[in-house]
Amino acid sequence: MAVVVWTGATDTDANVATNWDTGVVPPTGSVILCNDQSQRSMLLNTRTAFAAKTLDWIVDRGFASNFALGTLANPIEPDVFNTILFMGNTLASCYFMANVAGAGAIARLIVNTASQKDDLVVVQNKVTQIDILSGKAAVSGAATISGRVKVAGSSGGSMAQLTVPSGCTLTGCEFYVKSGKLDISTSMETCAVDGGELLLNGSAGVSVRLEMNGGVTYWDATSTIALAELMSGSLKTRTDRKGRILTNCNMYGDGDADFTIGGLSLTVSNPIRCFGSNRPKFPIGAAYSAVV
Repeated sequence: MAVVVWTGATDTDANVATNWDTGVVPPTGSVILCNDQSQRSMLLNTRTAFAAKTLDWIVDRGFASNFALGTLANPIEPDVFNTILFMGNTLASCYFMANVAGAGAIARLIVNTASQKDDLVVVQNKVTQIDILSGKAAVSGAATISGRVKVAGSSGGSMAQLTVPSGCTLTGCEFYVKSGKLDISTSMETCAVDGGELLLNGSAGVSVRLEMNGGVTYWDATSTIALAELMSGSLKTRTDRKGRILTNCNMYGDGDADFTIGGLSLTVSNPIRCFGSNRPKFPIGAAYSAVV
């Protein structure tokens, strides 16, 4: 597997052979490296360079802050990305999309950057696995996610954050929040929160299971949570939302459910079951029941 370095020695066009250190446009199966040798941003003025190709992509920490990798209207677009490893410290958002016409997909996106630019890395169509270790990434509203999504970490003051807007298609996804922040406006099936923050916005709910082992879930959405298993950490409402439904909830030793703000408009379908000393918190005058 050949490593090919983008230099941008001639211009920003990925179709131009002299923009690559090898003097040829990368063949399929290449690992493309953007690092401190990259003199310009890379744009696909046409997608000839990457048509019918499968590639891996590494954006190294040496990728300087005055470069951009693709644009919203003109993203990097091979037929298939195996893995994108993004560690660059650019201040410009970088857009990746596997070729829609070729029904391509991004197999795995890993973001581990010290940059704190909002939505630094944006995926625009299909992606299977996402790992955000440090830095801020997003998927577009038309994207499809079909595998594991993990937000896990912050280092050197750089927080891990993933934004999933409304309109995304989630198929069989398992979400994990270990630390950092997952800001989601599309309903998901399962999510395990061990630390950090889960923000449920818009109409984002949890159709199968929300498991809290630490951290905080802020339930700001008008939605349904089918089952909340609160082992530790906290499930909180911060605003009144009519139509918000908690179907089942179990509270264990250190689990906390705090609905003091917004609890008057909350529908609790079944009594909350408490297996420890903690009890759910509701506004004064709210009529809810718990099984001790």
